[in-house]
This record gives sequence, structure tokens and C-alpha cells, in this order.
Amino acid sequence: MVTGIPTSALTHLRHPLAIHVLAITAMGLPLLDNLDLEDLGTACAEEDRYRFMFVVAPLNIPRGTGSPINPLAVF
Repeated sequence: MVTGIPTSALTHLRHPLAIHVLAITAMGLPLLDNLDLEDLGTACAEEDRYRFMFVVAPLNIPRGTGSPINPLAVF
């Protein structure tokens, strides 16, 4: 099983994580895992606003495969 998807569902792909390779290398799209969104949910409820711009600026590490981020939700 890969990320909750049965491996049998990925047999038609040449590379089982093809979307990750495409998103990260070709598009420069950060993939975010294990986000703690409890505080964001609380802030949304307090403001009674659930639409916002989500901004993430990972460090530009040449040939890096991960980076700490400082996510911002702008209401």
C-alpha cells in the first residue's frame, strides 16, 4: 500500500509515485504532509470566515527533497 492507495491500483503506472515526481520536479509544486490544521479551524470559526488565501514558501534548497515551511492563511 502506498499512501493509502492499494498497490494494485497503481500497476498501470510505470512509476508508482509518478504524480509526486511530476508535481515536485516538473511543476515545482510543494507537497505538504502531516499538517496540523486545528488552529486554522479555530481561527476560521472565531472569524466566521472559511475562505482565505493559503501561502507556503519553502526554502529553495538545490536538489533538496524537503524543507521546513512557514504556512500563512491570509483572511
